[in-house]
Parts: sequence; structure tokens; C-alpha cells
Amino acid sequence: MMRPYYSIAAVFLMFLAGAAHASQNPGSDKSAKSGSSESEWGRPFAELQFSGVAGGSHESWRAGFDFALSGGRDGFEVSVIAPIRFDPDGFRMREWDEPNDFGRLLSRFGWTDRTGRFDVSIKPVQNFNLGMGNLVSMFNGVIDGDHFRTGVSARLHWDVAGGDLFLDGVAGPSVIGGRVYFRPLWFVDRSGQIGRLEIGASFAGDINAPSNLGASTPENPTSSVPGPNGLVATDPSPLTAWSIDVSWPVRPARAIQIKPWASWSRIGWSDASHVGLELAFNIRSKVVLTVTGRYDFMESGFVTGYFDNIYMADRYDFNAFRDAAEGPVSKRVVTGASRPARHGGAFGMMAGWDPWLTAWIGADVDQYGAFSRIRAGLTVKVPDRLLLTGTVYARGFGVDGRQRLADRIFCSVAADVTVWKYIGVFALYSRDLFVPDSGSDRFRYVSGNTGLAGVRFSFGLLKD
Repeated sequence: MMRPYYSIAAVFLMFLAGAAHASQNPGSDKSAKSGSSESEWGRPFAELQFSGVAGGSHESWRAGFDFALSGGRDGFEVSVIAPIRFDPDGFRMREWDEPNDFGRLLSRFGWTDRTGRFDVSIKPVQNFNLGMGNLVSMFNGVIDGDHFRTGVSARLHWDVAGGDLFLDGVAGPSVIGGRVYFRPLWFVDRSGQIGRLEIGASFAGDINAPSNLGASTPENPTSSVPGPNGLVATDPSPLTAWSIDVSWPVRPARAIQIKPWASWSRIGWSDASHVGLELAFNIRSKVVLTVTGRYDFMESGFVTGYFDNIYMADRYDFNAFRDAAEGPVSKRVVTGASRPARHGGAFGMMAGWDPWLTAWIGADVDQYGAFSRIRAGLTVKVPDRLLLTGTVYARGFGVDGRQRLADRIFCSVAADVTVWKYIGVFALYSRDLFVPDSGSDRFRYVSGNTGLAGVRFSFGLLKD
């Protein structure tokens, strides 16, 4: 049973760590079921994979190879990987200079039930959502391969109640979040429309949220100094966020679902109110179309979807005030400077043809344009033959929202092709983020280009 997605996952986690596999509906907290199809759920598997890769990354060459071993049965899965990387200086030590870096040896350890409603995994957190995305929206625990974090995520969804949970790191977590929901009328009308009424509560926080404004510490008021992890030294303090939401998904027809919702949220001492609508259409068998819309009213200091795709970079360096501050400025500081009592909203669309195609786009608009963002993704899949993914993230369009070129642009394209039963090839390009170790942009997250290609050899250790 060949599983070509391990090659793509390994390449992205080791080199880019977080850009790929964003193929779910924006604003949804139900990610796609991991692993193989339901018909293979109960079959045991064991696989050994070897891959070699080479290319250019951030104006220097890079090469290496991976050994991966995976196996499982009845939804249980474990995958370990040994990544070896070289650059012009020899063996690349920057990928192993922090305790959390050793988490990259474990690709995944977890269990998923055959319906996909229950999933518990130890792996890097990717594209994680809580509820309607008003606090946590497609959060990635890893942004650059030099600062790796293996996290925990859980999804436990029963008909009457359930919850979601994530931690960005197993050892020393910093960003955490969770949501619980309850359907109070389920026992009154469990098969009808009334029983679908849902009440939820969410929590998210950053235990060590940086609060640097150029100069990083009171002891060094005129210059930034390095921290223990190669990023800027900060004076961190906890940041907490809360939310309560109510939603009522109803089906006026078999092929249509309408889901109105409303929520109240708080980040620190700043509040916001949200209302939204989600329309889902089952156009034909395995073909779906989803359209979402949202309106926000936010106080100063609040940003909808605060913990988003690139929060782990923005928490240190929001890429703002570059000419006014000597060093990086954290997202927390920029958020506190946002204008009071402003409006915002979002629009999203997702189309899917299972298992061949998934395409989505989402736009978040904020009157303070530095927080506006556009996100999109495309996945094309031919089972056991081809996997093609592409994602793009653009954030920050000026204070007034009229700036054409985004402050942050993060995008990737990757392809994995099985050319024979045991042999595959893969290639990728990414406009990613990294932290230079010298120069004027030291301590800042800046954009760089990565282009890599390789070959993999996969061997099933059990007879089909």
C-alpha cells in the first residue's frame, strides 16, 4: 500500500515547515481525515521510504536525504523520519541547535477513527481552526525549518457535544487553544433541524507572547540582542483570548445546508462581535461548493483570526515600522496601536470534487489594512499516482488598505508523482520566510526563495 504523501510532507516539514496541505475550507474546524481511504482503514501497513533531495534555498545550495519508517492499523499510525541536510558549511547544524528541533524525528504518532470525527495526533500543527476562525484561523505551529516544533492536536466530535484542542509544542508549549461545543436540544429533536443548534466556547493564548518594539529589552534600549533560539530577545508575557459562539446549521433541502452564526470574542481587554453565514451545496455525488461570509466589529487591540497561518513569525516580527524602529516589532505591539472601533469582514469559497480536486479562496478585510489578508489553495490528486498542491498567503495592505503589494507574501507549489510502484519524483518551489544570521535584517523574518527536487523509493513491508 504505497503512500506518496509522506515524501511531500517530509520535504515541507524539513525545509519549509508549514506552507503545504492547506486544502480545507477557511473558517471550518473539521479538517480532512488523515491517512488512507475508509476502505483501507482496518488494513495493517508498514512501509520503508528513502528519499534524496537537492536544490537552492535562500541564495545557497542545499541537499540531503531522508529515511522514513511508518506503519499502523485500524486508524493507528506512527511514522518516524531521519532527515540529514547539508549546505555550503557542511552538515546543517541550525536544524538541530534547539531541543524542540529533535521533534522532527517524529512525523506523526496518532489515531483516527474510520469516520474522521475522532483524531488525536502528535505532529507539527498545521492549518488548525477553532470554531468560526475568529480567534484561531489556519494556525501553523512551524514557519521555518530552523525553529521546529512538534505539537499536539485533538478532534473529538460526538453528535451532542465535542471539542478540539491543540498545543504548538509537546515540550515547552507556548501557543495553546481549545474549543468545546454542546447541542442542548439534541435529545429533543436529534434527527431534525432544532437539535442542530450549537453553543460553543473557545480559548486561545500565547504563554510567551513577545512584546518587542524595535529595541528588545529595557536593559538594551537602543539595540536588539539575540535570544537563546537565534531570534530577537524579548520580554514576553502571557496573551489570552476567549470566545463564545452560537450556530444553527439547517437543511431546507437535501443538497443545501445554511449555517448562520454569531459570536463574541476577547483578546486581552479588547472585545469584538461577529456574525456570519455559511452556505453549503452538494451539487452532485462527491462535488460540493461552500460559500462563507462574516462581519466583524472590533475594539482597538483586537484582530479577527489573531492566531493565523504565520503567527509564529509575526509574533516576533510583524514586518511593520521597518524605518521607524531599529529592530523587529511584534504583532502584539502593532495590534495595540490599531485604530479604535473599526469594522471588518470576510468572504470565502471552497469547491471540492472528492478525491480529485479541492480549491479555496478567502479574503479577510480590516479597516486597519495591516491586518487584511488573502489566502488561497489548490490540491489536485490522482490516487496512488499524483499529488499537486499550491497555497498563497498575503497579509498587510497599508494602514488605509490601499497598498497594492502585501507586507507579507508566503506561497508554495509542490508536486509528487509516482512513476512506478516503488519510485516517485517530487519538486517544489516556495516563497518562504527565514531569519538571517547576519546583516541588517538580523532577527527579522524576511522572504526568501526555495526550489528543491528529489526522488523517493518506497517499499511496502507487508503483503497486500
